[in-house]
This record gives sequence, C-alpha cells and structure tokens, in this order.
Amino acid sequence: MITGRELRLPIDLTVPRLADDIRTSTDYAIKLCRTLGDSHRLARTHLRTSQRHQKEFYDRKAHGTPVQPGEEVWMKSMTQVPGIPSKFKYDWTGPFIVIETLSPTKCRVARVGENPETQSQIVHYNRLKPAAHNDGIVSSKPPGIPCVAEGVEVHEEGLRTALSRERAV
Repeated sequence: MITGRELRLPIDLTVPRLADDIRTSTDYAIKLCRTLGDSHRLARTHLRTSQRHQKEFYDRKAHGTPVQPGEEVWMKSMTQVPGIPSKFKYDWTGPFIVIETLSPTKCRVARVGENPETQSQIVHYNRLKPAAHNDGIVSSKPPGIPCVAEGVEVHEEGLRTALSRERAV
C-alpha cells in the first residue's frame, strides 16, 4: 500500500526472476490503481466499523438525563488552574440556569444572575448535574461535598473507642 511493489525475499536476489513476471509500465499503473482503490475501500470500511464501535462505547458511558429550560444545574469545569494540583481542583461550577434546549443532548446555560444573552454557553448534558435545592433556594455548593464551615462534633468517649480499636489492629 505504501510503495505499490510486492515484497521480495533474499532468495529472489540469487535466483533470477522469470520472464513472464516482467510487466509494462501501463500494466503496472493499472494494477497499482486497482490495488490502491481496493486498499482505500478496505480502509474506509474499517474506519466506518471502528467509528460505529467507538460511538457505541461512548453512548454506553454517557449518563444523565436531558434538562428542561428553567432548571438550575452545576457544570463540570474542564479548565486546569495553574499552580493548583488537579486533586484539589473544585470540579463543579455554578449554579447555572438552563435557558433553552437545543437538542436532546445539548443546551444553552448561563450563570444565575448573569445576562443570558451575552454570558451563555452551549454545553453537552454529560457536563451537567442538577443543583441541590433547599426550600426553593439553590445551594452554594454542589451536592455531596461537605462544607468546611459546618462543624463536626467529636465526643470524648467516641474518640477513645475509635483510638482503642485502632491500637488493637
């Protein structure tokens, strides 16, 4: 497919080639065109099946449900902040409000409180998750992440039992 020539073995150097193997340049060009055409057809077929396979795999991993206009959502941030390790990065930004649904998988969102006509973004629904609501008020943090300001009480006897279990192990 690269040079248009058949492979030759080292034995071909010592044994002379048969006379019927000699071709004219037009025969060679015709055979080369056929071979290249077949190769390209085969490559396109493989690309098509590969694309279909990759789409099926992606669709299996796709998650979430399409959102409706007016819903408030969090958007996964895809930017890396210089100087901050990725494990300390805050992955979700928002809240955002869905302005319109462009297709079953894409929608236009804008940050709550910003002008939707100038500050909107088009995102895939895989990057969105519903905002947590408490009595109609949108939470200022994504669901599932504890707030540092919330205090945690540790009772002395609970601490002693936890330490004694740890020492026993």
